Amino acid sequence: MRFRRSIVSCVALLVWLCALASADTGASMGGGDWGGGGGYDSSSSSSSSYSDSSSSDSSSSYSYSSSSDSSSSHSYSGGGASLTTAQALFVVGSTLLFIFGIGPLCMLVFARRVQQGPRKRRDPGRADVTVLRIAIDGRARTFVQAQLARIAETANTSTPAGRHAMLKEVTLLLRRVRDAWVYGGAVNEPMRSLDRAKATFDRHVIDARARFRTETIRNADGVVATQAAPALVPRSHEGEGLILVSIIVAARSELVTVKHIGDGETLRKALEAAAYRDPRDLIAIEVVWQPSDDADRLSSIELEAKYPRLSLIPLDGALVGKAFCAFCNGPYPAELVSCPHCGAPAEPDERRRSA
Repeated sequence: MRFRRSIVSCVALLVWLCALASADTGASMGGGDWGGGGGYDSSSSSSSSYSDSSSSDSSSSYSYSSSSDSSSSHSYSGGGASLTTAQALFVVGSTLLFIFGIGPLCMLVFARRVQQGPRKRRDPGRADVTVLRIAIDGRARTFVQAQLARIAETANTSTPAGRHAMLKEVTLLLRRVRDAWVYGGAVNEPMRSLDRAKATFDRHVIDARARFRTETIRNADGVVATQAAPALVPRSHEGEGLILVSIIVAARSELVTVKHIGDGETLRKALEAAAYRDPRDLIAIEVVWQPSDDADRLSSIELEAKYPRLSLIPLDGALVGKAFCAFCNGPYPAELVSCPHCGAPAEPDERRRSA
């Protein structure tokens, strides 16, 4: 019996390795602007300056006269003139108001500003890069695939506003299927110079896109390209399959740091915080997902082979990972309800027993 179980386990392992070598699909969309301006108008500081033809030299001298009483006529010119009693009282009252009212208030504000020190400014020469990963189970996989494809085909990723709208729509989509999240992961890069941050961002994007063979949809800076998926047949040992969504963000100010995956709540907050930033603060955004074709199924075992546990962590209570059949001892994805090798029903304990 032990020999028979060993044979079954070896066959199951070979099937699993063959599945990893099979063709798989993915898609991506995004873009960025790594210029020094970062979408800000450098001339905005001078936009407040203006000229008005009515404020020419002729406006520096004007007169008022009353036709009813010539003695009540007064004149004022830019060169100076004597003040009336009412004007003198107004000047004296304004001076006293400043000395005893506005003056002390200004001094208090100045003292607090000195105590707090100089305000922190966004460094235009530095950037922060963060990678957020969310895996969704078979209950919502088809829906997410269809919606991501729709966004990729219509998003204008060539402008900061278009990329920001894309990120907000993806965030909203992931929130709608929050109950179907089963894995989470995050990479928190430190603040770097703009050149080093761009190299880091590109490295994460290339790595995410290299995890699949066929890219069925690619939206790069507003240019959309599509490619037909290869002929694929869903396999029973993969179940309904998962979908992994990776979001790579580069910003001019520090992004939220995800220190603990847990139930995914911190990951959700980091995702939403990035989506609700000022579009001008976001330098570049890339959304990568796999698989992108409905017939291309990705089990939790296959996903963990592509992304080790340190980079992708099961959420609390998620039935994912490698389980072992109590009858034939064959490995199978924990999300299945029965062993794909011998057909024995999966027991709750063995489904939680990972390698």
